[in-house]
Amino acid sequence: MFQAFSPMIVPIFADMQASEFVFHLTGSQFFGNARVDSDYDFLVQDSLQAREFLQSLGFKKLHSSEYNDSSIVAVFRYCQGDATSVDIQCVKNVEVKLKAQKLIRESYGSDLPKDRFERCRLWNFAVRAVQLAVTPA
Repeated sequence: MFQAFSPMIVPIFADMQASEFVFHLTGSQFFGNARVDSDYDFLVQDSLQAREFLQSLGFKKLHSSEYNDSSIVAVFRYCQGDATSVDIQCVKNVEVKLKAQKLIRESYGSDLPKDRFERCRLWNFAVRAVQLAVTPA
């Protein structure tokens, strides 16, 4: 799977894959609307151990989240030279986030809103819908 990625970031993917944490692809690569210069986005269940692991690999915590997504606790970014970056979203509940992602893909395919604000609203709506669907009345 990782052979298609930039050689500068392949070692990071290998370290992620060999870790105890489960990283799930998301973003434009997942939805099928990535461009040649698109970054790679992943989800992981938030924990102190996951954050420390990412920092040990050279990921830097973003201070101002570009995502504005209520399910994300923190975002870490890895950049090496001019290589495409890798963003890891540490999320409150990875199962809810994955179900929301599936709902969005089934509803929109790769035709997501172009506007970042609209995509954030879509994500927040999908997460809330999943939470309501799994919460007993």
